[in-house]
Amino acid sequence: MARICIKISGETLSSNGEFIEKKAMDTLKDEIVEASKKNEIGIILGGGNFWRGRDNENLELFRGKSDSIGMLATVMNALAFSAFLEKNGIETAVFSSRSMPSFCEEFTIDKTNRAFSEGKICFFCGGTGNPYFTTDSASALKAIEIEADFYAKATTIDGVYDSDPRKNPNAKKYEKVSFQEVISKQLQVMDTSAFALCKENGLPVQVFDGTQKGNIAKVLQGEIIGTMVE
Repeated sequence: MARICIKISGETLSSNGEFIEKKAMDTLKDEIVEASKKNEIGIILGGGNFWRGRDNENLELFRGKSDSIGMLATVMNALAFSAFLEKNGIETAVFSSRSMPSFCEEFTIDKTNRAFSEGKICFFCGGTGNPYFTTDSASALKAIEIEADFYAKATTIDGVYDSDPRKNPNAKKYEKVSFQEVISKQLQVMDTSAFALCKENGLPVQVFDGTQKGNIAKVLQGEIIGTMVE
């Protein structure tokens, strides 16, 4: 049984301009549940359906406060999707990087291992607990902390390219690429610091398009799609 840590955009829970939408959660549930019978699955949901860094451009808040709002957005998404799965008979556990005893458990590796051994899907939220770190960095760090066999990042692009495929129609997609090349060429599909963390700890990263129906299920069941960064 593999232990998989997957980072999924908060927008996955959203559609039609709503912050969280039942149809979107139903779709994501179907992608995850079957794979959870064969693997230990840890999920980090972003908070972009509620708050993104660019939302602060007009408000001009202090960066630390803005990041705290973003971290709370990830907590709301984790609680919402966890509750949705529980309503559908799927056991879950929610762990936060910050102490929030009224809402969820504070993360420890012992609690996490216990939850995995009980067959629960684990959610990790609250970022790193500190400002100035993105959800990419937080999720890479969490994957390392829980000793995941591999880390998957669901994006809106179908892998890693040598340039932005949205701007360059001749951009070349990598099937496999080294951490060194990703970092040296600053291939910005994920934060450089997150890639560096994974490189230092020998944790492979699978980058794939999470917006395509069925892709999350494929990755969680071991299929190689998108790009492997090793």
